[in-house]
Amino acid sequence: MQLDALDHAILEIVQNDNQVTHEALGLRIGLSPSSCRRRLAALRKSGVIASDVSIVDPRKIGLNTILHVLITLESDSAETHRAFRDITRATPEIKTCAYVTGPADYLVTVCVGSVSEYEKLADRIFAGPPVKRAETMVELKSIKRR
Repeated sequence: MQLDALDHAILEIVQNDNQVTHEALGLRIGLSPSSCRRRLAALRKSGVIASDVSIVDPRKIGLNTILHVLITLESDSAETHRAFRDITRATPEIKTCAYVTGPADYLVTVCVGSVSEYEKLADRIFAGPPVKRAETMVELKSIKRR
């Protein structure tokens, strides 16, 4: 799908508020509500808008400890990567997992209630195969979360 300036404007707005009405969206970018509806439908159908979700503040639901973990795997085999990805998909405390370049293989974000909860989780999933090394950083403050 070829995007124009209006599509980009729509995307910028709905990334901050996916519940904006077609009327309000149209007023902000100079289109009719029906044009906004059609464009949004096309953006969703084409996969440009992958999902409409609500971003939950983890701290407001008792997940007061947010950690970012650099993961290095034991080997670079497809089987090792598959095993780690399966673990992350099956672990609800892992909110994001990205395959990255640099000294580590993956960057994961973990949300738990406390450091002791993280220690238990880390002992269970990061302390052995397929993980060779896990470097944990505690998030002190979220600057931007979308």
